[in-house]
Amino acid sequence: MNKTTEKKIMITCPRSNAGGVYQFVSSIIPFLPENTQVLHRGSLKSDSPITKIVRSISSIVVAIQKMIKHHPNLILVNSSLSKECLIRDGLIIRLARFFNIRPILIIHGFQVSALQFRGLLKASYFKAEMVFVLAKSFADKLREAGYHGKVISQYNPVDHTLIRNMGNKELTPRCSTFLFLARVEESKGIFIALDIFKMYKQNNPGAVMLVAGTGGALEAAKVYAYKNGIEDLKFLGFVSGSEKEEAFRQSDVMLFPTSHNEGLPIGVLEAMAAGLIILTRPIAGLVDLRTKINFGGMTSSLDPLEYLSMIRNLENEDKIKVMKIRNREFASANFHPQKIVDRILSEIDF
Repeated sequence: MNKTTEKKIMITCPRSNAGGVYQFVSSIIPFLPENTQVLHRGSLKSDSPITKIVRSISSIVVAIQKMIKHHPNLILVNSSLSKECLIRDGLIIRLARFFNIRPILIIHGFQVSALQFRGLLKASYFKAEMVFVLAKSFADKLREAGYHGKVISQYNPVDHTLIRNMGNKELTPRCSTFLFLARVEESKGIFIALDIFKMYKQNNPGAVMLVAGTGGALEAAKVYAYKNGIEDLKFLGFVSGSEKEEAFRQSDVMLFPTSHNEGLPIGVLEAMAAGLIILTRPIAGLVDLRTKINFGGMTSSLDPLEYLSMIRNLENEDKIKVMKIRNREFASANFHPQKIVDRILSEIDF
C-alpha cells in the first residue's frame, strides 16, 4: 500500500453539475485515493429560497457527521472568492480546524471586490493551511490582503477521456474551421469573434465557424450574424461528451476574445488538448499559460483587425501544424487530472 492510500481525504463538490468547479472536482476524483469522501455543498438553480436555506444547514450537519465518522487527514475545499463563499466555505474550513483536519483551499472564481472583507477573510479563508489559485496575479492579491500561508498557482484539469480521444485527431496544417466555445455572452467576446470570422472569410470563402454554448446573447448573436450576412456559421448550442469532442475534432482555431473576469477557462485547455490554436486576451491564468507555451496569439485589443492580423501571421503550413502538435503535447503533459492530483498532493506533502 502506498503513501496516499494510507491516508484519507475529503473533498467538497457543488451540488449543481454546471460550472467549472464541478468540472474540476469530477475530473480529479477518479485519481484521488479510493477512500476519498465527497461532501456536496451549495444549492441548485431551481431551488426555492427556503430550499437553499435547508440545503445550507444540511451541508454543515453532513460535514460534521463525515468529519467525526471518517476523520480525514485533510479536506480539499473547492470554492470561489465571493462574500457568499467566504461565509459558506469558510465555516467548513473552521470546522476542519476544530476537528484537527488540514484544510486546503482551492479557489476557482476570483471576485477582487471580496478582498475588502478583511475581517471575514481572516476568520475564514485565511484559516486554510494552503491555497491553490488559477493565476499568479490572484496569489499576489491574496498575499496583499494579508494571507501568510503558501499560495500556489496551478492549471485546471482536462477530462482524461477527452485527452485520450483527442490524441488520435489528425492535425492538419490549415486554419479553416474556427470555434467559439463558451457561454454566449458579449463579455465572452461572441460579437468580436463573429466579426473576426466575417473579415477572415472575405479572402477565405471555404472557412467555417462553430459556435458552441448557450447564454444570454445567443439569440442576439444569431440575429447579428443574419443581418451581417455571415455564412457557413453553425450554432451548436450546449455541447458535451461526444458532441463536444466532435466540435474539437472539426476545428483548427479557437477564438476567445474575452473581457470577462476569467480564472483559467477549461474550454481553452480542452481546445489545446485537441490541438487547436488559441487566439485570446491577456486575462488572469491565460497570461501565466502564455509564458509557458506560445499557444497561438494574445492581444489586449478588442479590435477584430488585431486578431485577423494574428491569424495571417500563422498562415504558414509548417508553423500551423507544429503549433497544433505542441499545444496537444503540452496539454497532455500538464492538464491531465493525474498530473493535477500529483501536484496538489506533492505540494501539501501528503
